[in-house]
Amino acid sequence: MVMGRVRNWWSHSKTVAVIWFSSLALFFFLFQLALRNSTSLSSLPSDSAMANSNRRSTLYDKMERDLDQHGAAFLKHGETSQSLSLSDLFTLKNGFVTPVLKAAHPPVRANVLYMSTEYSVPISKAVKQVFDPYFDKAIWFQNSSLYHFSMFHASHHIAPVSASEIEIEDEAAAAKAVAEGLCPLEIVLDRVVLTSTGVLLGCWQVISGTDPVSIRAKLRTALPRAPEKQLYDEAILHTSFARLLSHPKASLMDTDSTSNPIKLFHKLVSQLNNEIRGFKKAWLWETFELILWKNNKRMASNLSILHHLFLVSMQFSHHRKYSSTGTFCYIVKEREHQICESSCTRHRISPTGKDMAKVKELWYVEEYDVLALALNGKMKVRRFQMGCSST
Repeated sequence: MVMGRVRNWWSHSKTVAVIWFSSLALFFFLFQLALRNSTSLSSLPSDSAMANSNRRSTLYDKMERDLDQHGAAFLKHGETSQSLSLSDLFTLKNGFVTPVLKAAHPPVRANVLYMSTEYSVPISKAVKQVFDPYFDKAIWFQNSSLYHFSMFHASHHIAPVSASEIEIEDEAAAAKAVAEGLCPLEIVLDRVVLTSTGVLLGCWQVISGTDPVSIRAKLRTALPRAPEKQLYDEAILHTSFARLLSHPKASLMDTDSTSNPIKLFHKLVSQLNNEIRGFKKAWLWETFELILWKNNKRMASNLSILHHLFLVSMQFSHHRKYSSTGTFCYIVKEREHQICESSCTRHRISPTGKDMAKVKELWYVEEYDVLALALNGKMKVRRFQMGCSST
């Protein structure tokens, strides 16, 4: 009798222990899974960030087509993107370029993001190596210590807004307060384009940090007297590398390029992209009709989840497969994940940090000469570190 009770108690105890142990293990597993998902989802780009990235890509596509659509207007001494003629900005004598510095009344007051020379100097070197042999002195290279991204103007030459010294100090203080609330940007070079006005531009995408759309919105709120019409699209993130001012050397051009210099321009831009573009090792993904498949079954169509899975899976070996419908897929072998993409707006993400640049400073600049930042003119710079504060 006693032995039977002991056996029953032991059997019951084992059952309870197994249940408790299984429950504890299941709870621990679910807790870890929730923790990982929470961490992963927190690192995903928001819908607004994806929309801003899309907008930039569409804008860069348009800029990339500009040279073919409008021709090389700079060869005819046309206008720049800021309604100034090239003769307003430069003189070209005996093959040497000299900037024309004209006083700005009132001074232009610009808020720009600054690119450190850690990143700008290698870019500038590559630009000169590619373009200098063809243009010799008929090209103006942006000062590598002044590479910047124009964000917002408290006053510009098209819509000048006068300000007293006290008002300027108030604007600078407001810009500093904005900077303290901005998070440093990690950016990657999407592409280099040459515009019809002869400006060689680097067009960038944001990997992390405060998006330019948000930065401009914060500056507009902080600077209510600023011109309503700004100079650039609110999503753009670009910097000038150089300005072409004349025809390339005839001695270096082949027969086809002599009659069609745009062909040579495309060749040089392509060469430069191959040198400095941040996506030589990047992956592509689309933002239209993304579907995750596993074993030929549709598993999910949530864009954020797919984006995360795609980034996670970049570390594995892959190959590209084309379908008869014109869509293409990346097959990640180890995970049996097949991510199918339609040919919609393209985007790219760099898988490594070495292709990214970091932007940590906002400058409030008084340009006493027109386009002083571009032409090495007279200016006063106030530098503010981004603080990433929540206040």
